[in-house]
Amino acid sequence: MKLVHPDYNPSSAARGAYELISNALMALLGDSRNVVEILLDSAESEFLQNKFKEAYDAAKIALLVDPSFGNGCVHRSVAAYRVHAATLLKNSYGEINWYNVLGVDYYWEPEEKILSRFCRMGKLICSDDDNDYSVAAKLAYQIISRAVEVLVDSESRAGFHRRWGLKPLPCAKMEMR
Repeated sequence: MKLVHPDYNPSSAARGAYELISNALMALLGDSRNVVEILLDSAESEFLQNKFKEAYDAAKIALLVDPSFGNGCVHRSVAAYRVHAATLLKNSYGEINWYNVLGVDYYWEPEEKILSRFCRMGKLICSDDDNDYSVAAKLAYQIISRAVEVLVDSESRAGFHRRWGLKPLPCAKMEMR
């Protein structure tokens, strides 16, 4: 039984999301754990088809349904898929916005804050409790590692800013005359 109005004619992306939510709602009649499993399976399937935004959306819905599922597994999935979805924002050279990947709000954040964000994300994505990391988690860790390489090295960060058309970083120490 599908929960679709006969006149409903969405785009293929909207149709996929609608069917996903529809299936989740039908499963919800049983147990929230079933819903989360369906959503996470769907997220993994979307990820394997390089549909990162859709994978992220499915994982976020799973988090809303049951945040405690699998001893934090939903949180790890959301974090990993968010990293992949963030790689979709690129400049005209095809370069990823590394600030977006790390979820750093301001491009002038100090290196310490960037490293701290990397550590928090790394621990969340690849928790010690979970020895069987998903492909998405392994790749997400590689992506955030690359982001830190670019943003912590002052020369590569300055080059990144030039390519993205960002203002140069403010000097840490200003000379007083």
